[in-house]
Amino acid sequence: MKLSKSRYTRGVQCPRMLWLGEHHPELFDDSVMNQAVLSTGNEVGDLAMGYFG
Repeated sequence: MKLSKSRYTRGVQCPRMLWLGEHHPELFDDSVMNQAVLSTGNEVGDLAMGYFG
């Protein structure tokens, strides 16, 4: 297993999630997660623009 920074962080936050990601990767859909992160970032950006112009 190659341990990247994101896998290390995932393992620190939730060891079971790291294990599942390695042994059952079909359970994880990265595109859904990436879309959620991007959407949240856009919402924060829109709020910041509303407050600070």
